[in-house]
Amino acid sequence: MIQSEGASATRMRIFLTGATGYVGAAAFGALVRANHDVTALVRSPERADEILARGGTPVLGDLSQPETYVTAAAGCEAYVHAAFSSSPKGVEIDRIAVETLLQNARASAADRPVV
Repeated sequence: MIQSEGASATRMRIFLTGATGYVGAAAFGALVRANHDVTALVRSPERADEILARGGTPVLGDLSQPETYVTAAAGCEAYVHAAFSSSPKGVEIDRIAVETLLQNARASAADRPVV
């Protein structure tokens, strides 16, 4: 549940892909303002520094290589997938990421939302 600043809500651990892109950056900002713990997958140390400065926890990795982020994502309570690779393999990379996040959600004892 995303709520505006000052609203009381349950703090959640959320894993976000695409946090430095157009849509993902907006989602990241809203989640941080709602006082959630946001772990964000990033591709470069510069982007990791950006996420850290904005109040998130960066995970340096690659969307096409789930082993670079699956452990960090496993500890989260919700998943927001806002990334997309514009490479020729973009659709395949997206499928890999979605399947990985869904597997994490299913492996949990509790229901885990995936957006």
